[in-house]
Amino acid sequence: MMTLPNQLQSGFQREIKDFEEEHQMPYVTIIERWARNIHL
Repeated sequence: MMTLPNQLQSGFQREIKDFEEEHQMPYVTIIERWARNIHL
């Protein structure tokens, strides 16, 4: 794992937060994926 300097860390965290909010990707567990495949 890499440690970023403080100046880069805050920018990186902001970019990740913006990306997550923009894409609204819910976490789907393996059990949920299996259940969806069974019902198809």
